[in-house]
Amino acid sequence: MNKIRIDKGNLYLDAETYSLYFAGHETIALLQRENGFFILPVHNQASGGRLMKLRNSKGDRVITATDFLEQCSIGYDHEVLCSAKWDSNLSALFIELPTVLKQETNSTEQAI
Repeated sequence: MNKIRIDKGNLYLDAETYSLYFAGHETIALLQRENGFFILPVHNQASGGRLMKLRNSKGDRVITATDFLEQCSIGYDHEVLCSAKWDSNLSALFIELPTVLKQETNSTEQAI
């Protein structure tokens, strides 16, 4: 199973994960779900989306998503390593939030 690192409002994909699921794509869309979120490749750049910037010569990528991650209760100060699994029905990579973050999210929602 692949891992995605979240740190300081950014998503970090290693070159292997990028090549396996997003090769040839430069933009993605993010879709929030109760226990995580999906990263969907955007097939036409004119449609918009978030840029997957090249991070180094190995081909690792970084996606700036501070606003989206805050909506998922992942603050700027959180550094998290998440499991990532391909969902062939949606043609998207599902990022599962760690249990600790899920509990924090539920507590926050109940308090509001």
